[in-house]
Amino acid sequence: FTLTQEDVDEYYRLLAECEALSLTSEDLDAVDAIFKTVDEKYEYLFAQNSIATVLYYANMKDEAAKERHLEVQEMCTEANSQYIQMARRIYLSDCPAKEMIFAEWTEKDIEFLMSYDEQVVQLNKRISEIVVEYQDTKDDATRIELYKELVGLNNQIAQIYGYANYYDYASDLVCHRDYSADDLTLIRQYGKEYLADIYKTALTTFRTKYNRLSPAKQKSVTAFLN
Repeated sequence: FTLTQEDVDEYYRLLAECEALSLTSEDLDAVDAIFKTVDEKYEYLFAQNSIATVLYYANMKDEAAKERHLEVQEMCTEANSQYIQMARRIYLSDCPAKEMIFAEWTEKDIEFLMSYDEQVVQLNKRISEIVVEYQDTKDDATRIELYKELVGLNNQIAQIYGYANYYDYASDLVCHRDYSADDLTLIRQYGKEYLADIYKTALTTFRTKYNRLSPAKQKSVTAFLN
């Protein structure tokens, strides 16, 4: 983990420079270059966010790692929000670079851009806190309440973007799956038809062979599985 406040400050400096250049310059090569620079810094911030998350889950009793995880998640959520707002201002303008900037954006991308609400920042911040609170507690009643709150907040985010629920929203915009909802229905059907029998057969085969082993070998297998 190498992220510093200077990296964050540099990202926002580049973001401001990118917007100013996009709105005023007719030099499309220069606009393209600054966008690539911003995107590289953006990707670095989110890579650091992933590292902070891994370090937190590697030792969830480490309070410093927990705080860093939450801080970097909040920072990246805000960084993403500012990027989206910049892009929307450019899209709503009549700047010379507009056509080039949005040439590869899909209709769905534009719909997402125009639907964005800053409320999402606060919702995502609370979601990050809920996940950590859930991990911290062993109380089932508390976990149930946290889960219910999580579902409600995720559904609020989905509805901001025009979706009925978070499942539909995430399937469309978050998970980046290479299969459709119909494919998933088919997978579940196949699971019901075939996986249960395959699992039972495999488990029976394992138990039969395990019981034929000497006590020493059984101990070795058990240690390996654990």
